[in-house]
Amino acid sequence: GGYARGSIGSKFKWITSFYENYQSFDPRITEIVRNRAVAPGEAEVKNPLGYFDYSVSSGGISYEFSKFFQLTGGHGKNFIGNGYRSLLLSDASGNYPFLKSNIKIGRVNYSAVIAEFIDFTNNLSADGLKRKKYGSFHYLDVLATKKLKLAFFEAVIWEGDSSGRAQLELNYINPFVIFRPLEYNIGSPDNVLIGLNASWDIHKTINIYGQVILDELHSSNLINNPTWWGNKYGYQSGVKIHNLPIHNLVIIGEHNSVRPFTYSHKTSGINYGHNYNPLAHPFGANFREALGIFNYRIKRLNINSKLVYIFGGEEVSDSVSSGKDIFKSYNDRLHENGYKIGHGLEYKQLLWDTKLNVILNPKYLLMFELGYQNRAQWIGENKENHHYLYLGFRTSLLNLYYDY
Repeated sequence: GGYARGSIGSKFKWITSFYENYQSFDPRITEIVRNRAVAPGEAEVKNPLGYFDYSVSSGGISYEFSKFFQLTGGHGKNFIGNGYRSLLLSDASGNYPFLKSNIKIGRVNYSAVIAEFIDFTNNLSADGLKRKKYGSFHYLDVLATKKLKLAFFEAVIWEGDSSGRAQLELNYINPFVIFRPLEYNIGSPDNVLIGLNASWDIHKTINIYGQVILDELHSSNLINNPTWWGNKYGYQSGVKIHNLPIHNLVIIGEHNSVRPFTYSHKTSGINYGHNYNPLAHPFGANFREALGIFNYRIKRLNINSKLVYIFGGEEVSDSVSSGKDIFKSYNDRLHENGYKIGHGLEYKQLLWDTKLNVILNPKYLLMFELGYQNRAQWIGENKENHHYLYLGFRTSLLNLYYDY
């Protein structure tokens, strides 16, 4: 593949990339790709039953009209949050076309994104187009004090028409409206999510952060019936240790928890996903996760070690939803109550990945890498244990997640 970026003057910037892949994955990711025919975080594969062949392109332009306002358009991804994962909007899905505006005034930063997604699970239109779906995202970030940052997030997903053509809802394009009352007033059945993001520097070396995502929540059921299927929410908490006397040492500890059926909806056309990949956490829903990351760099030598533990529930059948697969309709559930994290076929994973990198080109993070990975997983009563020793040349221009 190839990658290029540049600028015209000081305000106009552009970027473009393309790459072709022919690869295999470990057994866990291979099963996911064969079921979905999509490589996680990338694109549709051409040969889902053998070695996987696919290509990916991205690109965009941005223009800084003033120090207060910037506009970006392109084909790529967005990430909202301070942690390794994001429960609001992450880069775990494939690329998509989007238009992003950003306004910054003093301690207030406001971003609005309009994006077009693909409903890969639906039937094609008569001329072969995949069904389209659309999303609008608002993110208001306020620096409350010099050390505390608070942010409010809202998103709405709506469906394109049956012909696969565009069906933009003009009300959702307005970056200065609140989605929930607007959705109610126009009689919309669309999917609205709201969330919070926070980051606090409690010490010059310690930052704590967190997120809350609310997909659907009834306070009476939350208190009196906590296992009701419609209690759809998730939360994140984390700590980052950096700026230590040992320079270039970063330690991250993070917890993520998402209830069953969160991010799902009546159809895949209005769920919180794109091209058979979730728009938030790559696992989907119905899980708890604890992870730790250690990274230390000295000159051109970098050591990275990551430990990820996941407890959750896998789907039991194709026709009934256990709450994990966000692309299944939540109407296909069997019960109204009794849903806890881990419902369905119990799944546990412990993944350890440690690697040593020698950086050859710091600008593009071209490096020689030697690493070891162990993935132990339990699905029901069955245990699998896979070990990998790997080496090669690579860049770090992309974030790709295979650790779930």
